[in-house]
Parts: sequence; structure tokens; C-alpha cells
Amino acid sequence: MAKTPTKTETMGERIAGMRKRQKVDIETLAKNTGYSVEYLQRIESGKVAPAVGALIRISRALAIDSASLLAESARKERR
Repeated sequence: MAKTPTKTETMGERIAGMRKRQKVDIETLAKNTGYSVEYLQRIESGKVAPAVGALIRISRALAIDSASLLAESARKERR
């Protein structure tokens, strides 16, 4: 029996999920990162790919390990 492919989360979906699990609204994240709400919304919706520096700032604001976000991003790029 063939396995059905599983949907992998985009970087933006992972960021949004972490933000929501921590009950941080996007306005607070914008304030803590220095990025605009609109920019963060575009990242979360997958309309823009954030630079490594942006990922680091977002991960610090959410108190998560930036290496986990960066490692997943690098794996997808190799594919």
C-alpha cells in the first residue's frame, strides 16, 4: 500500500504555530522584533521568505531555538 505524502509545514506556518501556542499576538511579535505586522503576516502566510537575520530575531522574540528553524529551512533548500 502506497503512503500518502504528508504535508510539511512551511517556515511561516511553523512560526505562526509557535506564536499562537505561546499566546503571543502578531502585534506583540512585531513590537519585539522591530518588524511591521504586515511583514510578519507575509512571512506567516508564505508570501515572503524571511532572511536568516529575520528568523533569528523572530526566534529570539519567541524564546525558541533558532537552529531548529534554520535547520529545517536548510533541509528544504537541499531538496
